[in-house]
Order: sequence, then structure tokens, then C-alpha cells
Amino acid sequence: MIIKHVAMKSARKSSFIGLVRYLTGTQGKGVRVGEVLITNCHSAEAQNAALEVTITQQQNTRSHADKTYHLIVSFREGESPEPEILKAIEEKICDSLGFGEHQRISVVHHDTDNLHVHIAISKVHPARLTVHEPYNAYHTFVRLCEGLETAFGLQRDNHTPVKTGSENRAADMEQHAAVESLLGWIRRACADRIREARTWAQLHQALDEHGLTLRARGNGLVISSEDGISVKASSVAREFSIDKLESRLGSFQPPPHTMPTRQSKKRYGRHPSGRTRTPPPSSRATRAHSTRQ
Repeated sequence: MIIKHVAMKSARKSSFIGLVRYLTGTQGKGVRVGEVLITNCHSAEAQNAALEVTITQQQNTRSHADKTYHLIVSFREGESPEPEILKAIEEKICDSLGFGEHQRISVVHHDTDNLHVHIAISKVHPARLTVHEPYNAYHTFVRLCEGLETAFGLQRDNHTPVKTGSENRAADMEQHAAVESLLGWIRRACADRIREARTWAQLHQALDEHGLTLRARGNGLVISSEDGISVKASSVAREFSIDKLESRLGSFQPPPHTMPTRQSKKRYGRHPSGRTRTPPPSSRATRAHSTRQ
């Protein structure tokens, strides 16, 4: 597992309500949001709890720093701890960082190949109204990951950074933008062809004509572009989940080793901003994507 702090460059841009709205929104993906855990708030609904947190933050008028601490806890591909384990991990992380008594909202996301948990924490103590900033947090992250991996039998991960914080954020933002761009491109360019397919061979042919491949991964299906970007098929459309496709086309059949000659030259270009970008390194140290836009 990996723990990552997502920092805002400007405290003026920080909005606890906006962050929670983003984390709990589907963003057009039916399976994006999982369990939502609200801690140390009177409200049981996420947006009401976010308003409660904001009111608490506003009562501290001395600090001009960002009063929200945003963490992403990401697990290895294919690893999906039970909700009670995720809750225990979340509590251990927050307690170790000194946020045990602080208001927070945690949201589980399933929109990438790596299950991950976003933790939005108010740095303002709800009773004392003082601001807490963890000291030397990265080293705490490493110790926590190693201890939690052992305690819960999780797969070992690499916790050694290979880039600076700014480089990691840039790579994460680019990766997130590329995935979002690929989703939109598939929906526009070939979703109708997928719907029209009456056999697995026709479906694979339609994807191949657009430089895409469909393969089984875990309990579902992923669509990959030629430059290695992958998205869950069910994220493109619910009807492309493995259950619904198998109910229509029969048991899943992987693409053949050799495909017929392609009839189209349509290809996904990984340059959502209009410029050709260099694909980010594949190091999993940059895996947990940044969501503060």
C-alpha cells in the first residue's frame, strides 16, 4: 500500500465542501464511489458533514494556511480489503498523524485498477480550534505502510520515492487526465460499435480497428490503448461490464493472437490538452492519482 498527501499550492483554493463533493460524485462512472465513512461529525450525510467541518474551520481565524489535509491510501492491483479492514487502516493512519479527534470524511474509490481511499481531514481541532500540521509526515507514512502491510497481510509495496513531490504531482495529474481522456474518446469513437457487436470476435475487431484491446483483469474487463493507458470497461458504460457482456455474447473469449487487417486508422492520442505528452514512468510510487484540480 502507498499513503500520499495531496497538498494545495494555494490555501485560498482549498474548499472542504468542494473536495467532498468531488470525492462522493460519480463523475459519470457507475462504480466509482464505494463506502463513505464520516468521523467526529454530528451529521451522517457527507455534504452536511462537509458543511459542519467548514463551519469549524472558519472559527479558526488566526491561521491562513490550508486547513484541510487530503490523503490518498492506495492498494496493490487486485487487492481489495474488506470494509472493516479499510476502516481499521483509516483509523490507524489518522491516529498516528495526530488527527484521531479531528473531523474527517473518507471515501473508497473503485475507478482505477488500484482500490484507493481518499481521506479528507480538517486540520482544525473541533474543540480547541487549533490547527494541527503533522511533522515529517512522509517518514510516518513509510512506517505506517510497513506496519499495516504486516498487520493485515497486505502485499508489500515500494515506499521509496523516486521523484520529487512536484514531479510526482505532475505525473499523477497527467496520468489522471490521460485516463479521463481515454474514457471520453472510447465513448465518442467506438462505444456504438461495441454495442452493435453480436459476438466476441466482432467486439474485439471493433476495438482493434481503434487501436484498443479488451482483456480480463481481476473480476472484470479492461480496455487498453496502444500506449498502455487502461480503463475499466464498465467505466465506459455499465452495459460493458463482464456480467452484462457475457449475458449478451456468452462466456468471455479473449482476443485472438492475430487480428484481421484493420479497416480504420482511428487511434487514441494521449494529448488531452492539445500537445503530445511523454507517457509518465510506470513506477507504482506515482500510482495514487491527484484529485485536487
